[in-house]
Order: sequence, then C-alpha cells, then structure tokens
Amino acid sequence: DDLEGDSADRFSVPHIGSVMRLMRQELVAWAAVGHSAAAAEASARGVRQVLFGEVTYSVTDPWADYAASCKDSHPMLLEIRRSLAATASLTDAVTYEMTNQLGSDDTKTRRESVCFIGSLLSDILEGRNWMLKSTNSKVDSQWKIVTALIAAMMCHVSKEDTVAPRVEARSVAAAMWAINGSQENIKPDAPETSMDLDSSTGVEAEISGNDGSRGNELSQNVDKTGSNPPPNLDLPPPKPLSISRVERNLATELEPDWGTLDPTKADVGGPSGVPFRPAVANAFLYVPLLAWDLNTLAGGLFSCLLSNPNSDPCISCNELLHSAKVLLVARLVQVLSTPNGYLPTSYSHDDDFDDFDDEKKSWDQDKKTNEAAAINRLLATCKECLAGQAATHNHVLDDVSLLHSVGNALLPYCRSLVLLLRASASVLRQRQRRTASGISSDKGKSDECNFALLEDCKIMTIDDGMLLFEAIGAPLPSNIIQETTSDKSWFSLVTRWLKTLKGFNTYHGTRGGGLVFDTSSSSWVPAKEVYLGMLSETTSSSFSNLHVESSAAAVEVARVSD
Repeated sequence: DDLEGDSADRFSVPHIGSVMRLMRQELVAWAAVGHSAAAAEASARGVRQVLFGEVTYSVTDPWADYAASCKDSHPMLLEIRRSLAATASLTDAVTYEMTNQLGSDDTKTRRESVCFIGSLLSDILEGRNWMLKSTNSKVDSQWKIVTALIAAMMCHVSKEDTVAPRVEARSVAAAMWAINGSQENIKPDAPETSMDLDSSTGVEAEISGNDGSRGNELSQNVDKTGSNPPPNLDLPPPKPLSISRVERNLATELEPDWGTLDPTKADVGGPSGVPFRPAVANAFLYVPLLAWDLNTLAGGLFSCLLSNPNSDPCISCNELLHSAKVLLVARLVQVLSTPNGYLPTSYSHDDDFDDFDDEKKSWDQDKKTNEAAAINRLLATCKECLAGQAATHNHVLDDVSLLHSVGNALLPYCRSLVLLLRASASVLRQRQRRTASGISSDKGKSDECNFALLEDCKIMTIDDGMLLFEAIGAPLPSNIIQETTSDKSWFSLVTRWLKTLKGFNTYHGTRGGGLVFDTSSSSWVPAKEVYLGMLSETTSSSFSNLHVESSAAAVEVARVSD
C-alpha cells in the first residue's frame, strides 16, 4: 500500500509487505463492530411514544422479540455476529502476516505466531506503560521521544474526503519515517548542534538532520557547486515536527536505529519493551485506555478474544464478561475525567427518580447516597491526579443528581456492551457445536449462569445507567474507590489509567512537551515544570544585584508615547 513496492525501494524503507495495510483495516473493522452495536442501541433509546394522550420517551430492546429461544438465530444478532467473526479472522491474518514478514528466521521456521496485538491490548487495559516507572535504560529514552509522534498521529476512523489531503499526506509521511527509523545527519562533518530547551511556542525547531529544512540545505549545497539539482531527487520523508520539537525541549536526540521491526523483540519486557515501529506508525495500539473511543476498543477487544479458535484453553464467556466489566469501569472514569463528560442535571427528591421502585433490584436511599458520595470522591481523585485536566468539573449538584447525571452518560455504552456480549457468546456457542472437544460441563454451567441475565429482554428496558451498570456485574463506585496496597485492586488500576492519560496529554500536539524522570519523586514529570524551575533559579541568581533607576528623559518619553 503506502509503504510497499517502488516507494519502499526509493526511500530505503524496509519491506514490510501488507502489514501496515492490514493493521489499518483492522482498526476500521474494530470501529465497524463497536459502532454497529452503538447505532443499534441508539435506535431504541429515547423512542417517542404516546400513551393515553401522554407523550413519553421509552428505552426498549433494539432486537425486538429477542429471547433465549432465538439467542443464536435472531436476525439482528446474526449481523453483528458475522462482523465479529470476520474481524476475529482478520486479527489472525494480521498476526500471521506480521510474523511471516517481520519475524525472525527461527520464528518463521517453527511457524509460530506472535500475539503482539493481543499483548498490547492487554497492556492498555491493565494500565501498563513506560510512564509509570523508569528503568534508566535506552528504551526509556526512545519512548519519551516517540510518544510525541503517537500523540500527534492521526489514527481515528473517518469517512472518505473528511480529512484534508495535506493532513493525510503528512500522516503518511510520518508513518513512512517511523517505519524507516530516524536518519543520520545530512552533513557528517558538520559540528553537532546544541539542543536548547524551547520555551517558546512559536519558534521552529532548528536541528540538523532529517527535518523540514533538509531540502533547503541540499539546494544550497548544490547551488554552491554551480550545478543544477537532479530533476527527480528522491529523499526519505522529513522528521515529523512533533519529534523535532520534543527532541529540542528534552535536549536529546533519537537514535537512528530506534525501535525494532521484529514483533518478537518488541514484546520483550512488557510495557517497557522496545517500540515496534509499525505500531508507532499506526499509533492506535500505543494510545492509553482513557484516550480511546471505547466503542472502537470494545469491538477490538472482543474480536481479539474470539480470534484463534484453536487455542487451548479456549476463551469462555467468563473472560468476555470480565472484559466488559473493565470497559465499563473505564467508561465511568472517562466520564468523570473528561471535561463535559456528562450533562449535569438537577433533580429534586420529589421527582420521579426511580422507575423501578417496585422491582427487587432498585436501590434504597442509603445506597443511593453512599454510591453518589463515592462518585464524588472518584471525581476528586480524577481532578487531583490529572492536575487541572478535569478542573472544569466544578458541579453544584447534590449527590442524587450527580448519580443520575453520571448514570445517563453510562447508559448508552452499557447497552452497547450488552449487545456485543450477546453476539460474542453466540460466536462461542457456534464454535462449540462445530468442535468435538467443546468445554467442560462446570465451565458451561458457570457461563450459563453469568449470561442468563443478558438474555433477558427486560435488561434492555432499564433506563438508569447505574442500575444497568450493576446488572452487568461491574464494580460499583464504592468498591472502586477503596484504596488498598494491592496492585490488583480497582483503585490501583484506575490510578494507573489516570497517570498514563496525564503523561500522554503532556505530549499532545506539536508544541514539543515531554516527560523527564524526577529522581526526587521517582516519577515522570512534564519537562516544562523542570525547565521552569531551572529558569526561575537562574533568573533569580542572575538578576539579584540588578538595579534600574528611572530618569527624567525616560519619563518624558513615556508621556510622549501616551
């Protein structure tokens, strides 16, 4: 595709075959699966009905007449099930091509496949990232630079012709640069350029090497010789502006041989593994969880779980349900940590807050107050961890109103996950019928118990997001906010998500922001904070003895200017 054939030979780009094209197709397939479920859910939410002259807006099941008797044959279920199965097969194809074209000779000989995409999705869900610790290694120095390109890279799915051609061309050039790796300086004999911290947002990077000024340097050198440049001068893509800026502000430079093209080496060391250059070029596999479109991520996660049907042990519905719980908690944190993540609406205690007071699963007043207070504490945790990123959430809602407002923001995603869980469970049942081994009877009984509620048509009539949140089995805010020393607790997981998001936002855009490791706090901090601290110390010492006196002439000039 963009990096194949003649272009790869011209720019000395390593031949990676169809890996880049397949990875882009996989992201599109993930978005198609996730947003198909989201569109189906939205079609049956807020439906206008007139009963006895009164207009109401109800929430119904988009799969009309869905029941246990047709859980594998419902027409609308079949549509999403086919998409899931096809996307899972595409994941297997990407894994095979990645190993076949980029893997080591030993791996190709054994015909082993590297589950690289699944490993990266697992790192995203568990919040494993290089920003959470420092090994003082060469890998850390690479990550703190290439993350700027990941944050600036265009990796969302959009309709055709909605992106400006120049923006698309820049993205392709940046991807080609990432695949090829950084370039050596054009003039080897030239003195090294010192890399000063750039505190100005309007100053372009001036680094000798593979940057935007390279073409001008070449043209000047050719002019000095008195000869004209060749008509078709093939040059590799320039260094992206985001990389140049972060190199300048962090006073470092990326090695020409950074990262790797071998997926077997990229996964070594987990989150501190060597950057995989095709994944950096596509960017989306290194984006933190809270920065994802969670509908797309849900489609990708379920399709990856359903891939490789011959694996042992085979995936079960328990793993699908647990993954859905993690995604729901991520959606709750995303709602609270994003500016305008929910619509604050005030509700009085006299309003018809509970539509299910007659049902056994309705919450009493004490539980409502307890969970609403937990949401407030979780909101405060997001503000504290993001250090101003969510400072716009200065709501004036009481606990009950906050609980209801957050529940409204959670409701669409909860309903979408129910549809995806139904389709994924159907895929597993179809596979079990076609295979002789199947699953153990004990696991099957457990799966049937977990999914009995999802097959109930009444679950999609719940119009309160927090009630549906609990019905799926996700931990309530009171359980999430419990602080423990265990790394496996929900609070520890949420904290890792927030810290990763904060570090990722530091690199956002092409302003050149980045992270440096602070030994005093044993954590990664924005380079701007360290630079401003150094600047304040230097300024105070340099100007401590400076004394300026006004003169009559200066006063007269000021009066004339006025």
